[in-house]
Amino acid sequence: MGQASIGLHKRRFANYLSIAEDSDLFRLVWAIFTLQSDRPERALDYLDFPNEAITTDHGSRYFAHRWKLETIINESLVTPKKPPTSSYDRKLTCSSYNDIAALLNALGKVENAEAGVSLQQINVLDELHRLAQRQFEWQRGFLLLSNLYRSSFIYGGSLARSEFERIRQMSLDTFVQACFSVGASLTTRPFLDKETSFEIIGLSREAIAQTWQIISLPIEQARSQAIELRSKGGQIAYRPSLLRKFPCIAFGSSHNIVIAPLPTLVMLRSTAGIFYDLVTAHTATRNEIGGRFEIYVADLLRTIFSHNDIRRSFKYNSKNGEVDSPDISVVQNNKIAAIVECKALKMTFEARFGDYPLRDAKSRYDELVRGVIQIWKYRAHVRLGIAPVVAFSENAIGLIVTLDSWLMMSKSMQQQIVKQARLESVEKFPMINEVDRISVSFCPIDDLEILCARATPSSLIDTFVQAASEQLIGWMLWNVHDEIAPGPHTNKPYPFRDRVAEVVPWWGQMASRMGRNPVTFDLENPQASSDL
Repeated sequence: MGQASIGLHKRRFANYLSIAEDSDLFRLVWAIFTLQSDRPERALDYLDFPNEAITTDHGSRYFAHRWKLETIINESLVTPKKPPTSSYDRKLTCSSYNDIAALLNALGKVENAEAGVSLQQINVLDELHRLAQRQFEWQRGFLLLSNLYRSSFIYGGSLARSEFERIRQMSLDTFVQACFSVGASLTTRPFLDKETSFEIIGLSREAIAQTWQIISLPIEQARSQAIELRSKGGQIAYRPSLLRKFPCIAFGSSHNIVIAPLPTLVMLRSTAGIFYDLVTAHTATRNEIGGRFEIYVADLLRTIFSHNDIRRSFKYNSKNGEVDSPDISVVQNNKIAAIVECKALKMTFEARFGDYPLRDAKSRYDELVRGVIQIWKYRAHVRLGIAPVVAFSENAIGLIVTLDSWLMMSKSMQQQIVKQARLESVEKFPMINEVDRISVSFCPIDDLEILCARATPSSLIDTFVQAASEQLIGWMLWNVHDEIAPGPHTNKPYPFRDRVAEVVPWWGQMASRMGRNPVTFDLENPQASSDL
């Protein structure tokens, strides 16, 4: 299978898209997305479908995977439309499950053909990293209470709030509330008029109008920006998505009618997507965000361990001046069991989906290398009496916790990070010896949240240790936990659910108006209810 086959399948896929009106296709994607949610009745008036298509089972052959639907929307935006020359010209009706099935099958053939060529150049195990980046976030979902609380806390410092308001001319709290409210409305219907009032829940027309400016684009601008965004080439499955920054597209002569084909991306835009608004923030703001991420990780670990067993960073003196200890130390039986470094840096597109991410996003991955070295350097400073002397457990482990899903499902990339850290530590820090180079595990924050919902203090530390072992490196930590501590497990609810109103001021007000919490959350099935 080569370039000729890729070209053939691309032309067939593009032909389908070229005979579909964007507004019709976006409505079709909204309908299948909604049909395969926990409120399928909302899609009944917009789609003809077999009964088997009403499913939330990702393993069903009738299930339309969300990441593929996202690709279809983006490719539709960059595909020229065929103007009708007569009333007999073929058009994609976009009203039947068969239409989305045809598009998914055509896209699948393109992806398979491109993957076949790519796998001739890279190891199939390295491809798992990109597959995981594309799929796992959709499988877990975006309407999660943890996402709302975590993002509101991390980006909720005074500097970040001021920076957001300066750039966007509205408060961060108002933006998040507006996205939540608009997104909730867009889960109930495919189209929404921009003039729809949300004053009943305390949002002014000016706030809603400003929110539309941030999260939506007129269809013409969406097309031009999507073309620019996806013009760098690469596999169709791993090209940037316009919907991550602009989840809503506006139609009509005055661009007043909006559709969110994948409505949960509106919530993503106001949680993790706040990064787009603060990407050019000053160093002080970035440091504030990083510091608040450290606090969040420490608070999360304190839901498993006692308060005094989780120790934050401190300064100590060396011959070269003051030195910062690692961000967090986890103590068990008066001995340090885990040394934790927290990294709030966001992944670039090259880091997520590049053919050679360690090369293409080197400056970002170098930050992880420095995190490993920081853990080893502290261990050496303790041994040498430079840092205050403490006892380490026999199997003390290092842990890098990331805000984004760095190194997920990639054994080789984790090994290369540790190898690079070893090489640099030999060159730059000769006082580090082999006893200081303890094993290091890597963990994205949402993985740690799931792990903390099912672990005990001892099983949590055991998971950190085993995740760095040869046979389990690259696994998600909660998978490692279930492997070494088989269930049944009772998943605890999200530990900060009662603190949401502390960082999301409008939460309590909305709950009061609705007579209940706006979202029902259960970590065992971490997909929030659509009962918004």
